[in-house]
Amino acid sequence: MRHSMTFALAFCLGACSSIPESAPPTGATAILQRGGAPVGGAALSQNGADVAITLTVDGLASGEYGMHLHQIGKCDGPDYKSAGPHWNPGNRQHGLNNPQGAHGGDLPNLVAVGGRPATYSGQIASIMLTGPSGLIDGDGAAIIIHAKADDGLTDPSGNSGDRIICGMLTLEN
Repeated sequence: MRHSMTFALAFCLGACSSIPESAPPTGATAILQRGGAPVGGAALSQNGADVAITLTVDGLASGEYGMHLHQIGKCDGPDYKSAGPHWNPGNRQHGLNNPQGAHGGDLPNLVAVGGRPATYSGQIASIMLTGPSGLIDGDGAAIIIHAKADDGLTDPSGNSGDRIICGMLTLEN
């Protein structure tokens, strides 16, 4: 009996160690909304130590719009302040052009032209979607589009004005 229990225990330990753990999320999506109505979408995917992002928004007048990742996954209108501040795990200054920046959530301006959907596609260097210091944690994360262009320097938000579009990021495998 003792021999069979030892065998059973050894079998279970061997079998249990070969059960794959669930894979970490490899992407996130967001439905972008303005005034409660959907106006576009965004997709983020982990690409090694970077995150690829694509985004499309309808209904913007021609111009440039500040765009940032925010710390909290809430989009309570009308001002979207529920999304909290920019995601800033390194506690840096704001702005892609700031020598003491940038926030982890600082993105290039979104450019809209002539009533066509505004699109953006790029890489965010050296960030993780999840895990320690990851973008999406227990209270989520959001993408915000502001009313004006981000000047790339001024803390805390590049003088980019009101928050006009918000999307809550949802993890996907």
